[in-house]
Amino acid sequence: MKKLIKYFSLFTLLLFNISCEDDLNPFVKGDDVFILNCVLKNDRSNQTAFLSKNYFVDNFSPKSDTNDHSLKDAYIRIFYDDSVKIFSDTLLQKNENSNQKVTSYFNNNFLTKPDTEYEIEAILNDGRRLKAVTKTPKKVSFLFSSDDLIPPVNKNDVAVYWESADDQLYSAARFLFVYFKNENGKQVRYEKEVPRAYVLENSRYVPYFPEPSYAKTIRVEMDAFNRALNEISEGDPDKSNYTILAFILEILVYDKNLTAYYASKTELGEGFSITVNESDYSNITGGKGIFGSFIKQRFAIKFSIDYIQSFGYIAGLTEN
Repeated sequence: MKKLIKYFSLFTLLLFNISCEDDLNPFVKGDDVFILNCVLKNDRSNQTAFLSKNYFVDNFSPKSDTNDHSLKDAYIRIFYDDSVKIFSDTLLQKNENSNQKVTSYFNNNFLTKPDTEYEIEAILNDGRRLKAVTKTPKKVSFLFSSDDLIPPVNKNDVAVYWESADDQLYSAARFLFVYFKNENGKQVRYEKEVPRAYVLENSRYVPYFPEPSYAKTIRVEMDAFNRALNEISEGDPDKSNYTILAFILEILVYDKNLTAYYASKTELGEGFSITVNESDYSNITGGKGIFGSFIKQRFAIKFSIDYIQSFGYIAGLTEN
């Protein structure tokens, strides 16, 4: 019995891990489905697109097929303002745990702008065309009621509020801190994400991360900051090996296409991860898939020197 595998590949977005589920139909062969996925990011100049189609296997294990079913020799371009960006094809490793490579399309000189409309067109080698449009969100701005110091005065959590030009768009936020670790005399730079909270499960604390939503706020308990800071030096008695350079708030705002995708999901993964299957939202004319965009903004948050030194760490910057 043959089963129809909906080969629907997405990729990592902004600080984002992406996984795939297989949508199986063992009874109906179905028509060819052409799939285009592309998410534009404003924090990097390299943009990537993927083209694929449905395919068949002869058993009940889709992973037994290790062939590259991505589409080759297509012509992909993106129009915006009075410009056009043309994509080239290359081979990329499918994921960290596999040596399998798939064909992808890229442009390494393409920085997107907020509040701008982009149109993608993919022309397949048989003449078929796939099209879609995205409009990048506008930038957000902070509200004065937000906390601007870690730790805040006379509070047990850090709360930041922002406003967006469009309340109908999903956003996600996270705190992280940048630090240096002395490794054999060399200062090595790291980033550590701070979860929204740590939840006690089966006698151990598990990090809980925010999910994309319409909310325009993030509130993180100081206990989460404390635990995250302690984690970076677990097992190292010399805390002076660590220099805390900066605390960062990162905000992502998704366009209406990615917002619709997230809203269509009954279950979201932790952090910025998403799970994909064929029944999900699609905005591709002539096929399936997602053409979307998001903007990422980073803001430095001041911190207290005394707070950092209470862990035995070195404060790289001051609160001034």
